[in-house]
Amino acid sequence: MADYAQRISWGAALVLGLFLVWLLLSGGRGWPYALLGAIAGGALGAWLAPGRLYRPRPIAMARFIALFVIKSLVGGVDVAWRAMHPSMPLEQTWIDYPMSLKTPAGQAIFMITISLTPGTLCADLQGSTLRVHTLASGMEPGLKQVERAIAGLFGEEQAGWVG
Repeated sequence: MADYAQRISWGAALVLGLFLVWLLLSGGRGWPYALLGAIAGGALGAWLAPGRLYRPRPIAMARFIALFVIKSLVGGVDVAWRAMHPSMPLEQTWIDYPMSLKTPAGQAIFMITISLTPGTLCADLQGSTLRVHTLASGMEPGLKQVERAIAGLFGEEQAGWVG
């Protein structure tokens, strides 16, 4: 019964998230259709999601979104500067990053986030080690910061920090 209640709670959070994204992207137009679609998406998601569902962590989500937006903006400016600079000061390098995230969803979000952030690309996964291509050296602390934020989304403890 606890699993059933958890799925309903998770589905309700998904409905809210889907509905808010629709409202933000559409400027509020078509909200009745959005509400129906969000309810259908939340119900299907809660019903079809495999395994254990993680409870929503709004503070950790806000922290992750803020970090992603900041890293995207800073990375975009850095990549643009490097591309427009006459000498194109690129320091391309490969990093073998030992990932400590345990949940498959957390690992997937981490790899997607790396690839979506300008200047970095997740190229390969061998076991729990990521092969990351970067346009500048010294990116490991930034990767660790993103990994910690994602760990907070899933309640994973990392180096004494939980989101």
